Amino acid sequence: LKDKSIGLDKDELLKVEDLFHKDPTYSKPFIDKVKSVSGVKAVAPSLWVPAFQGTHRDKYETTDSETIHSVRRCIIGDNFAEVMNFKLLSGSFFSDSENDSLSVMINESAVKEFGLTEPIGKMLISIDHDNNKLIKTAFTIKAVVKDFNFMSLHQDIEPLVIQSSEKFYGRISYAAIKLNPKNFRQTINEINKVWDETIPERQFKFQFMDQVLEQRYNRETNLNLIFSLFSILCNVIAIVGLVALTAYTINIRGKEISIRKVLGAGVRDVLILISSDYIKMILVAFSASAIIVWFFMDNWLSEFAYHIDLSIGLFLIPGISILFGSMILFLLLTMKTALSNPVNQLKDE
Repeated sequence: LKDKSIGLDKDELLKVEDLFHKDPTYSKPFIDKVKSVSGVKAVAPSLWVPAFQGTHRDKYETTDSETIHSVRRCIIGDNFAEVMNFKLLSGSFFSDSENDSLSVMINESAVKEFGLTEPIGKMLISIDHDNNKLIKTAFTIKAVVKDFNFMSLHQDIEPLVIQSSEKFYGRISYAAIKLNPKNFRQTINEINKVWDETIPERQFKFQFMDQVLEQRYNRETNLNLIFSLFSILCNVIAIVGLVALTAYTINIRGKEISIRKVLGAGVRDVLILISSDYIKMILVAFSASAIIVWFFMDNWLSEFAYHIDLSIGLFLIPGISILFGSMILFLLLTMKTALSNPVNQLKDE
């Protein structure tokens, strides 16, 4: 999950929050000054940042069809798409040099959802209700961007309509700041100083994009740690049990082994005699556990839209490793008995 690309830039990205205010110009001094901070590559204000805030569902229709589509919608500021490294497929991004209050961008999935062939310049009509009054607002599709994961990787990528914050008078809630990878701490301290100078009445709050994305999967990270610890514990218990059972078998079957050696049995025969029953038990136990593990892993992986496919190889490799390790253990434990003089054992008996 951590290595899966979400289709956006998440590295060296700082998200500054608590910038919302009824006055659209409230945070402008901070945005303007922070751009001049050394170590800051780019700054983009926005009402939405992936991983920090959810999306809303709105109803839309196109001029070519009266079919109503329920589609997720988010609101971003000018230059936000460039800072987040949206992949532009056609059209152009929102810009502070243009009025984009009635423009929208859509992703690939939205193009398919609305059944559009040449979306740029087409009208997308938002349907809303206010005091039981139907309100329709027409937006022009300005750009199509490549699909990206704006939600958890547990879910498939859904159609998304991206509005400009200019529709809401340029208000912002966050600032996405692209940092130079060198001197992170110094750059953040300078940004903090700018905050204290421009917005002293509020506390400076920030998070790194990659860290927040990782926090989405804390449950899986904790499960991985727990399963790893229990796997180690189970292996230790199994090895100790195998050693004890093998030693016990050699002890109670010592006379039998000596007699067989007198009758011509070799080291290979002694090894097979002692290990055959345990090998059968290992194979039965592994087969039963593999079926159970396959069932639970398949159900667990189904919670994710993006996951590996279970294959026999994932089970054969550890199964063969366990069998090979057991054989080596049996060989080490029985070698002394297999090479010993049977006369000494029979004389003691």
